[in-house]
Amino acid sequence: MKGTGGSSVAGVIGCGALAGQKVLVVEDESVIALDLQRRLEGLGYTVTGTAGTADSAMRLARALRPDIVLVDIVLRGPEDGIELSSRMQAELDLPVVYVTAHSDDRTVARAKATGPYGYVTKPVDDRQLQIVIEMAVYKHASERALRESEERFRQLAEASSEGMLVHDRGVIVDLNACMARMLGCAPEDVVGKPLSGLLDGTEGGLRDIAEVFGDDGPTEAVLRTKDGTAFPVEVAGRSMPFRGRTVRVSAVRDITHRREMERLVRERARSELYGFVVSALPLIAPGALQTVREDLLRTFGDRFERYFRPRYEAEEAPTPGAETAGALEGHLRWATELFSNFGIAARGSCADGTGVLEFQSCPWIDYSRKNPVFCVLCQTMVSRSFAWACRNGAVGVRGTIAGGAKTCRFELRPPGRKKGGEAGD
Repeated sequence: MKGTGGSSVAGVIGCGALAGQKVLVVEDESVIALDLQRRLEGLGYTVTGTAGTADSAMRLARALRPDIVLVDIVLRGPEDGIELSSRMQAELDLPVVYVTAHSDDRTVARAKATGPYGYVTKPVDDRQLQIVIEMAVYKHASERALRESEERFRQLAEASSEGMLVHDRGVIVDLNACMARMLGCAPEDVVGKPLSGLLDGTEGGLRDIAEVFGDDGPTEAVLRTKDGTAFPVEVAGRSMPFRGRTVRVSAVRDITHRREMERLVRERARSELYGFVVSALPLIAPGALQTVREDLLRTFGDRFERYFRPRYEAEEAPTPGAETAGALEGHLRWATELFSNFGIAARGSCADGTGVLEFQSCPWIDYSRKNPVFCVLCQTMVSRSFAWACRNGAVGVRGTIAGGAKTCRFELRPPGRKKGGEAGD
């Protein structure tokens, strides 16, 4: 006969932190089953029933829904405790603790494969029994809460209009339907594969994986679909627990439409600015009197100020008369974008409190060579806008493309750094 033995319950009666938990005992030896029942009740648990075979245990488990099941590995009948455990966990999601006197390698290997929540060896010790049950119930509750949390996350992810990508140390773990549609593939096509396979490597699109998917973001990058089509995205990520480990979850937004809208806005701004500047050209003919030219340039500068200063102040919010490096940098940033939208390859830089704005191309070079006054229009726009950032600052011209230089170069100096070559309007 199978024996239980073990210590007395006297020292631990009522001490169970999970007192009241419902336990189903599966044991084909009635004497041992009764002994286990008394021990469990002495520890404060509720024994909902006992069963001697796998089939009767399944019927009781379905009807009584215990919190935990104690299963003897060796049972009479066609199904042993290990096979029963697999059925209970798969069908009812019940935590199973094995009660066994068998410790041979083959039996242990079979038992491990079912993912039990613990073992109690015979002869049974009450304190060991209590600890194993408490740990098993706690572990099962934690795992269930985690599964429910992950299921809620998956439901939210599937309902999201953004792509959701779960990855761990550079390997794709999971993705939602929206992300799969972006990539033009089924989830199984990319799960388990490296993130680097998503990044586009053409035209400078390849980025460092950690930079794109490791930062909280948002970070812009270029991905490619299964058929190799590149598309721009914005990525923002967070670290979070997932299936028992900490992973990165990245929200991926396709910004193709946004990029197109930005391009259209730039094209419109370029067209508006081109029309604005060209409208002044007929009035500033090469043969015009100097006083007339000066009046017309002043009129042009006033029109430029009325049209663009509100935009500049809305975007850069300068402090009138500010002479800080921040004001200079802000103006260079704004002016670079302004002339870039005008079709000019412009770039700005700062060094030692002095700014440099360079044009590396001129979209109307042929006209400028015939009528250098067109260069004065650019100079007027630079000078007027620089005054919004640094009152009493100076702009010096150090060569123009129309005059044979490689670039049009403007030196922007706040008050106190004035040198020769200033430009007026």
